[in-house]
Amino acid sequence: MIATARRISNVLWVVSFGGLAVFIPFSISGANISIMLGFLASLIALSDPNVRERYRAIGRDPLFLASVLLVLSALPAVFMSEDLSRALRDWKSYWLFLIYFLVAYNLVSDAFRRTLFWILFGSMTLSSLIVLVQYRGGVDLGLFRIGSQNARPSSTLFTMTFAGIAYQLAVVNLSVMLKENRFRKRVVVLGVGLLVQLLSLLLNRTRGAWLALIAGLAVVTVLIRRRGVLLAGVAVAVAAVAFAAGNPEIRGRALTVFDALSRRGDQNIATRLVLWDISWEVFKEHPLLGVGMGDYSIE
Repeated sequence: MIATARRISNVLWVVSFGGLAVFIPFSISGANISIMLGFLASLIALSDPNVRERYRAIGRDPLFLASVLLVLSALPAVFMSEDLSRALRDWKSYWLFLIYFLVAYNLVSDAFRRTLFWILFGSMTLSSLIVLVQYRGGVDLGLFRIGSQNARPSSTLFTMTFAGIAYQLAVVNLSVMLKENRFRKRVVVLGVGLLVQLLSLLLNRTRGAWLALIAGLAVVTVLIRRRGVLLAGVAVAVAAVAFAAGNPEIRGRALTVFDALSRRGDQNIATRLVLWDISWEVFKEHPLLGVGMGDYSIE
């Protein structure tokens, strides 16, 4: 009985984590379904005494305590909200992710984590390739079609969503490429995939993601204190600047970043500046308790 439960649990873990790695860049619903499968796998695994012992060990994990404190600290903002149902949904979503990844970290083997890294790396690279195809005019092969999206291509995701995921994964992939010795033989694959991801992020033209990527690369070079890392970071920055300089549309959009410092710029920058001013006023009126989770738009 225990052996059967272990096999079922392992299969569900594979489907859950594999699905999560694939769906994070493509589908929120798919990611949520994957999380639910992971919870189911955890419950089934409880029939194994060894697993129950590992679950008890999670309670001693500092990340677990930090996760619980973070989630509990958000509860007052939830109950202060005028839209309680939405606030509970927001609160539940990051509670699920925190606990899920915590359990996953303690239960999944290093070999399995490496496999999932390559699944996620592959799915993000594929998503980035779609961006390049969109930018180049799309392709129509009958049953398989990718439409043209020259203005701000974003693969299968909303523009901002793609940019938010892309820059984070690009930093993670660069860190793995530079830090993990076991991946040295595949550094060419990682490098090519990373180049595709960075190029797609530039073509996406999301200025906030560009700035976040620069900050992330800077943090990587500080944390991994090696000359090779610094040279790689400089090379990435030079390549990005050279590409942007040769593309008038991207170059013009990049230059508008400096307008924000003087509170000038296009409509999008002006809108954000207004929102920041409103945020400051909300903070001054409610400095301690805030206005409740999800109530910013109401204010």
